[in-house]
Amino acid sequence: MKIIFIFVIFISFFTLRNAQNQSCAPNAFGTPEAVSGSDGVAPQSAQCSPCPANTGNSNGASTAGDVSQCNLCSQNYYMTQQAITGSNGGVSSSAQCLPCPAGSGNNQPPSNSGDISQCNICQNNYYMNQAAVTASSGNTPAAAICTICPTGSGNSPGPDSPGDISQCNQCQAGFYMTKLAVVASNGVDPTPAKCNACPANSSSLPTSTITDISSCVCFDPNAAPISTSQASCICANGYFGVPNTSKNQVSGCFPCNINQYSTQGASCTTCALGSLVNPDNGGCKCIDTSIGTLPWSADTNTCKCDKNYYGSPSRSTIGQTGSCLPCPNGSTSAIGSQLITDCQGYVATTFQNIIKVSIGFLLLMVIVF
Repeated sequence: MKIIFIFVIFISFFTLRNAQNQSCAPNAFGTPEAVSGSDGVAPQSAQCSPCPANTGNSNGASTAGDVSQCNLCSQNYYMTQQAITGSNGGVSSSAQCLPCPAGSGNNQPPSNSGDISQCNICQNNYYMNQAAVTASSGNTPAAAICTICPTGSGNSPGPDSPGDISQCNQCQAGFYMTKLAVVASNGVDPTPAKCNACPANSSSLPTSTITDISSCVCFDPNAAPISTSQASCICANGYFGVPNTSKNQVSGCFPCNINQYSTQGASCTTCALGSLVNPDNGGCKCIDTSIGTLPWSADTNTCKCDKNYYGSPSRSTIGQTGSCLPCPNGSTSAIGSQLITDCQGYVATTFQNIIKVSIGFLLLMVIVF
């Protein structure tokens, strides 16, 4: 019983100490009690509550406080009023923040009260027509004026000074570059980088150099490489099916069995007798490639002899050659002939030779007798 009592005291002490040292993550402020969650706000750990939308802080909160600990604006927002700490009965409030106009923003979250001129850069994939204007000498403050880059072109990071459309000097992911951006000079008009979209179901990394369509990679790892001669995503040789259409999906291309081939995702076909699948899994090769044997063809998927030869290369085994023999005595045969009797003229010539021998034998018998 005494041991249990000591254990309970130790646990209570550890819990109290942990609570006293508890800190809040960035973009949260300390509160005296746990937040149960209401009005769609998720419940938070004890002593922490999320900052209001578009406000925050960089280091969180290490002590109990109030919403005034949310003293920064989110990036690409500007601050119209600093956070107010509640004191002497006053009401505390977070920083007051408004979104920058489309395309404009800032490199660092504002920490001081200001105006729209805090939106002094252009976001990624925009170019700057005009710099931000600060309120001075009667000027009305204004954000940087930014225009979105043409489809596929862009930049990262976005520009922080005025320029023109040539600031769109990169191609975004999913595009490849065929022409560099041109900076205005000597009467030459500025132009953005020329970017072409990758084929369907593929993408590419952002680039600032000229590339070609082969820089695009299909989402399906079992798809054939994209190239100038293969400008779409199809299953690689030796696979059948249809490539998947988005990243992180299970491959839609399935491998063929041993000694089978396939091209362009078609059904797998078993190599004919006497042949083996090629290393690229896109066809077969006859085992016997000696003179008289025709090369394997996908049109027939057979191993057979050339014209004027006869034999059975389909029965060849690894290392075997000479399975097709020439027709004898100048006789001829059609492609695919297997027997010597398929050689036209061979039978007639043989029969003629037999007749000649027989006649010679009869004449010899007449002379002798």
